[in-house]
Amino acid sequence: MRSHLGTDPTGPFDYIIVGAGVAGCTLAAQIVTRNLGSVLLLDAGDPDRSYRLRVPAEYPTAFGTSWDWSFRTTNQAGLARRSIPLPAGRALGGSSAINAMIYIEASPSDFGEWAKVAGERWSELPCREAFLQVRNWIGKLTRTIPTQLMSRYDSVFNATLPSIPELYPTIQKALQQFHNRHQTASSYPHGLDRPHAGFDAYLRMQHNGRRISAWKLLQLALNATTPKDSHLFSCLHAAYVRSVEFDRDRAVGVRIMSHGKERVIQAHRGVILSAGTFGTPRVLFASGIGSRDEFQAIDVPHRFESPRLGKNLQDHLVLPMVYRLKCGTTVSHPPNREDRLTYLQNRKGPRASNLAELGGFFNSLADTASIASSREPFDFQWHITPTHYLEYPNLVSHTPHLSFGLTHVAPKSRGFVKPIRASDSNDHEVALHIDPGYLSDPGDLSGWLQGISRTRELLQGDGWCDWLAEESLPGARRSDAKVLELFVRRFATTIYHYAGTCSLGITNRDALDEQFRVRGIDGLWVCDASAMPTLVRCNPQATIMMMAWRLADWLP
Repeated sequence: MRSHLGTDPTGPFDYIIVGAGVAGCTLAAQIVTRNLGSVLLLDAGDPDRSYRLRVPAEYPTAFGTSWDWSFRTTNQAGLARRSIPLPAGRALGGSSAINAMIYIEASPSDFGEWAKVAGERWSELPCREAFLQVRNWIGKLTRTIPTQLMSRYDSVFNATLPSIPELYPTIQKALQQFHNRHQTASSYPHGLDRPHAGFDAYLRMQHNGRRISAWKLLQLALNATTPKDSHLFSCLHAAYVRSVEFDRDRAVGVRIMSHGKERVIQAHRGVILSAGTFGTPRVLFASGIGSRDEFQAIDVPHRFESPRLGKNLQDHLVLPMVYRLKCGTTVSHPPNREDRLTYLQNRKGPRASNLAELGGFFNSLADTASIASSREPFDFQWHITPTHYLEYPNLVSHTPHLSFGLTHVAPKSRGFVKPIRASDSNDHEVALHIDPGYLSDPGDLSGWLQGISRTRELLQGDGWCDWLAEESLPGARRSDAKVLELFVRRFATTIYHYAGTCSLGITNRDALDEQFRVRGIDGLWVCDASAMPTLVRCNPQATIMMMAWRLADWLP
């Protein structure tokens, strides 16, 4: 399909979408392919042409580069006064261009919580139906890729994506340990309709050794349309959106900076903000929407009161539990000559790995013997990698390791973002003060101690003890609760699953209504992770795609 990309597009447009991430690309594809109108997709990033964004194992090397927005937290009291980086993709594809490509659909307990605060539209049944439609859509698109992937889930997905490529030998051995101990997750072979407790290889959004980002899916969708629809889609990258433009209480366009020039682009039907958990509230603040009290710090006229905008920030923290192996091969960076040749010739080997190939879920209060069959809502997730979690990709390792990224997926702590004036700006640009409030709820810390204890119990016994040489981090000598508390505060960091700053809700104080509409403003929607009432207990990409699919159903 012909489309404008990177040049000043001609209008007018029915919809303008701000942000070419998971939600924005999915929405743009649905608007065009369902013939809902014309769309302009805007993004501050550039096309995903770098090897860092295409070679799966390279994604950590994109953090802190021009492909990353490089947000940071304030000093976190709960994390030993550390300020930690918050990676977020700044490229076409958004964070799907720099994430671990894991595809997991949210659990029933997630939608039980959503329905309480956002209404019955967000109960499990309609969300599960939307997930099915998203999977079928991915399947139809990926059939256009010439080489078929063999996946044990083809019969369920009727598709080649999401898929499970080859597993690294260390990961394959770990998976066999779970299987031998009857701890494999029973849900995965039955279609990932919902995750249960237990462990298995993760489904990944990749094909033939390459990442399949949201931007790639959009391209496949556009290529499948007919020539007569070629006028419906335009994309302008390297375009920084300053604010939304209004006519009274209706959004009618956006003000952007592109190639050093400011301009206004109009939208007949409305504007959809999909700029992410931090980018979306920044645009709303810069447009005069938010709590009046917070506008004293910025030179922006207050337009509409939205008291909860920027509140309810949530994130998943991950804690590295690293084990030195008695035998096995190392995964280090940069790759050796053999690994480079294997990837160039066959698109296989360590460079084709998303690193977090294996993992799963468990309830930290469940009995270890029955942990894979527990029906209670889980509170922890493992992201298992064949690396030393703290060293890859910055330090060369000559010793084989296996890391268990212990991830707390049910945090009670909440934080916020608020607008501030950018320190390096002469034109009153709005920046963000980001305070996730990590471990501000005492229950989270006690949960972490229980999660560490349960991880250690799961890795004891035959099989594991024959293979794991020692616990390098936190180390077997760290057993006292006070010492482990210090370890959590010193080493826990984000796994970059931020959400909630523009959350859906049924009360007038919530930033959005149940159908993603910004309260008090016509023709303005928000759809991305910021709209989640509570953060789902898994990797959020699949859920964000489902949310975008549902908004497409509701657009006028």
